[in-house]
Amino acid sequence: MYKVHFWQSDQDGPGWLRVEQVQKYLNKLCGNEIVASYNNYMHPEEWVTMDASGQRQNVYDLTVHQRQYGDIQLQNLRYLQTGLRVPCVYEVDDYLHGLSPYAPAYFVYNDPKTKTQRFNNINAYLREAAAMTVTTEFLKRMYSKYNKNIYVLPNCLDYEIFNPENTQRPDHGDEIWIGWAGGVSHVPDVQIIVDVIKKILRDFPQTKFVIGGWNGHYKNVQNRPFYVWEGIPEERFIHLPWVKERLEYPKMLTQFDIGLAPLVDIPFNRCKSNLKFLEYSACGVPTIASQVEPYTRTITEGKTGLLVTTEKQKLSKAWYQAIKTLIENRELRLTLADNAKLFVKQNFDMAMNIHRWQETYKEIIERFRRG
Repeated sequence: MYKVHFWQSDQDGPGWLRVEQVQKYLNKLCGNEIVASYNNYMHPEEWVTMDASGQRQNVYDLTVHQRQYGDIQLQNLRYLQTGLRVPCVYEVDDYLHGLSPYAPAYFVYNDPKTKTQRFNNINAYLREAAAMTVTTEFLKRMYSKYNKNIYVLPNCLDYEIFNPENTQRPDHGDEIWIGWAGGVSHVPDVQIIVDVIKKILRDFPQTKFVIGGWNGHYKNVQNRPFYVWEGIPEERFIHLPWVKERLEYPKMLTQFDIGLAPLVDIPFNRCKSNLKFLEYSACGVPTIASQVEPYTRTITEGKTGLLVTTEKQKLSKAWYQAIKTLIENRELRLTLADNAKLFVKQNFDMAMNIHRWQETYKEIIERFRRG
């Protein structure tokens, strides 16, 4: 039996998806072969114990370091791998070297006083870790120059959370709720659809625009305050704030009749996963997404969703037409939603995919031991 420990950096979405959820399903479905644990910090004394005969014994066979970058964390990685011969995996779900200036983490990673040291540490982590795990093939390609042992473990969903009870969709009568969910880091992405939404609301009086999570207020890189949804009538706008309980999150998404997933076509976004499509689909919501790699790899145009061009001169017209199509065609909305819901359940259910983590961790441990 192998013992795996996760050293968690994020306690929000990524921390749940890439650490807590994985740990939960490893123990639940792979517990006869892998026992997993996690916390936010580990003291080196906790990594070694003594057996009955007084021999030193490692507590863990592998440690997974989620987005760590500090001096102490890097020292610990080196001590684990060199001193204790415990392989370390660097887990990352974003292209840290290309963060959006609107992402809250951008100023943490790019603080002028600490940026050089922080990225020196991150680069050392990338190079020295026994292996890396990432969410997408594109992110693997971006980091392949640092590490030759990179494994793609895609984001998956916990269907104990996205269960039938939590994904029951409300009846909005004759109204059609067009929704988007996300955080402030997506300012450049949602700016793609602001004017389109205004026109849709003018042309289709039965529609409302629904936001899940971030309320639209932000400050630009010069620290000037802005409101991204300026000009959208209050009576046609619904804001659903962030939910604290994970079981409540699907209930928020089920309020959408159409789910939007705009992305600017830049390397950072190409590295991201198809998570928004997965979540919308699990909630029975049809997706309209930008024609960017996270979505082009999984959305089949006209079958499991609609894809919109990223060509600037065609952008607004294409988004308007895609939304208009789903507003006017209820049958297509339902067909896309049903197809996507089935596709996501068959391919991105964590319970059905946890063997990927199990096999990956076993392979890393055994390869490291062989030297």
